[in-house]
Amino acid sequence: MKNLSILTVIISIFTFSSCEEEAIIGCTDLTAINYDAAATESNNSCEYVSDQILGSWTLDSANVNMLYSEEMLNLLIIESSMYTPYEFEDEMGFPMPSSQTEWDYIALNGVPLDLDMSNFPDLILITNSTFTINESDEVTELDYQLINDQTIEFSSNEEDIEYFDIVEVSESNLVLTSTSLIENPQDMGASEIMMVIYLSK
Repeated sequence: MKNLSILTVIISIFTFSSCEEEAIIGCTDLTAINYDAAATESNNSCEYVSDQILGSWTLDSANVNMLYSEEMLNLLIIESSMYTPYEFEDEMGFPMPSSQTEWDYIALNGVPLDLDMSNFPDLILITNSTFTINESDEVTELDYQLINDQTIEFSSNEEDIEYFDIVEVSESNLVLTSTSLIENPQDMGASEIMMVIYLSK
């Protein structure tokens, strides 16, 4: 009977041990970009936007779109009736839309602007506090703050760009976007210039 009791205790211990859940190792910090919702134990593998944006980045390409104000867009629609397609493109810098669907697309997405990539920086260096733009004949160093791991906000900037939103970041790629306002003539509201730049290491 005594042997039976010992055997029962041993079986109970093994049964209890086998019922314990194994720890799931991973990043448990909600603010990290590699947060693992299934992880129950941290392995110090968490990665943060503030770490990944650091380093030297090469500019691969850029897209710049003009987003017209509603007033300006209405004026363009009216003026399109006064021009031939050739005259309109020559005057406005983009092909004349031929349907309401095309005008709606422009209202939503804007008009791409032709870019001279030689005017863009060759290299961008990001440290913990500075955003340095290296162009062929000039170096511009800007102080910045990282807001909520989403926005690079320049504290003092003589350039037109006041901030960059981080669209995507990884060890080898960084995508930034920014918008700036330009005033239209004749009280036609302000239009937006939207820029997206693609960088890599």
